[in-house]
Amino acid sequence: MHCIKYGHNHVVKNGSVHGVPKKKCIACGYQFTKDTLHDYQWHPLRIKLLAVWLYISGLSMRRISRLCHCSTQSVLNWVREYAREHYEKPALEGKSAILEVDEMWHYVHSLGNFIFSH
Repeated sequence: MHCIKYGHNHVVKNGSVHGVPKKKCIACGYQFTKDTLHDYQWHPLRIKLLAVWLYISGLSMRRISRLCHCSTQSVLNWVREYAREHYEKPALEGKSAILEVDEMWHYVHSLGNFIFSH
């Protein structure tokens, strides 16, 4: 048995989950139950780029996952990975205010039905 992530040879048993035995690589500490990596790591690059393009175009992650035959979590991971590699955070310029969602709700709620009646 070998580590499926890096190929190390020193793998030991590490309990089980729902009756499926887990294994752990001593060298890197990676735990796994299957003999292959997760699906978001083996999809072709064209599928990953298509998913990112569809997300940028406005499709929901659930719809993209159905079109690309992958999990919704895979789409989320691909979008995050693409964003980390291709975009940098904008620098803060001047003064900025941070408004928490809870504060916004109290503000909207204090207006009463004024917003919803028009």
